[in-house]
Amino acid sequence: MKTVVYLFLVGVCNGFLFNLNTHGGSKTITAKTDVRSECTDWAHNGTCDFYDCFEQRFPCGSSGYALGYGGKYCRKFQQPQFRSLFNAAGQVFLDKMSKCEMDAVLPFYEQQSITCSTEYDMVFKHQEDCYIQSGYCDVVLDNFDGFLKTFDKADFLNFKLINQVLNAAKRCHVDISQAIISKYLGR
Repeated sequence: MKTVVYLFLVGVCNGFLFNLNTHGGSKTITAKTDVRSECTDWAHNGTCDFYDCFEQRFPCGSSGYALGYGGKYCRKFQQPQFRSLFNAAGQVFLDKMSKCEMDAVLPFYEQQSITCSTEYDMVFKHQEDCYIQSGYCDVVLDNFDGFLKTFDKADFLNFKLINQVLNAAKRCHVDISQAIISKYLGR
């Protein structure tokens, strides 16, 4: 039964997002600004303003990673009304995760041109590792409500996000993917 529920969730999410490579479009964008040391410093320090630099350099718009996901959630997780939904360990996770994501985005920022959809997809591939390195396994269940209340409902239909969350859960010292599915379906 648990496998059926998982396949159902994956199938539904995949159905809503049949074409997953449309984030920001497949057009190649040439850098509009120079690489700024201030921006790379922000990335190294985990400062959300880095995403503004990225968007200025490569304007992928709201469907690109910088505005549509990375920058949006970096800022939301810093806002007191959302940050307070997480316990102390959860807040440490958020900070580590944010910095890890920026480390994954930084090489794209430093390129002379990018394809928005490719950048979006490549960063998502790195996020699963960032989850594990940032302590996801130890915080996700105790902070589940915080994640649910912070992420936009539409992003719960994002196959890449659902897939990465469940894949990261399977990599934990104890597979917690079933517990996550149970919590999600219990809502």
